[in-house]
Amino acid sequence: MDVIPGTQADAEDAKAKQKEEDEFIENTLSLDKRTNEQTDATSKPTAEKEGREEGSAAQCYSRIVGQDVSQRTFEDMKRFAQQVATVAVVSLERDDFVLQLHIQAVLVLESTSTRAVKQDIALQLGWATHCSAGGAICVKQLTNKSLHTPAGMIGYCTKDEKESHYQVYSKNVTKLQFEEGRRKYVILGACD
Repeated sequence: MDVIPGTQADAEDAKAKQKEEDEFIENTLSLDKRTNEQTDATSKPTAEKEGREEGSAAQCYSRIVGQDVSQRTFEDMKRFAQQVATVAVVSLERDDFVLQLHIQAVLVLESTSTRAVKQDIALQLGWATHCSAGGAICVKQLTNKSLHTPAGMIGYCTKDEKESHYQVYSKNVTKLQFEEGRRKYVILGACD
């Protein structure tokens, strides 16, 4: 069945997609909370407890519900990547749900937890003390499965590259790595 833009079905579809995205963010925040509780319960850093090495890759996502992120927010995220990441791709893209500009990134950096990275990003973006209503930062440790690998996320960060709104910053990523990421994204898609 075709959906005619502006119809009730179109509005319901947009609401369903927004709900799915909000549940994703809530689940991510819940995961962060559980990780933080585990870290607080012992003196060992999260990376050591989970058998991860320092300098591992993380996926980062920043958005503001109901509005586009600003150019300044993108520039602040680029500065964060320049300062702390050994490898980085930071992109400005539109989501598939409500077509809002947001930041997608993959970073390789030294940290003891995703919570620490999230707090550092919030400080860099100026969101630690004040964030627009609906602002969200999501940080996940890459699982190294399917698309959730550094190459896969590099590809994911380039998915909007032919769109006029697209901007990208990269650090220590070669053209060959970008090509590999694009191939991986084409093969696996956004199914992860």
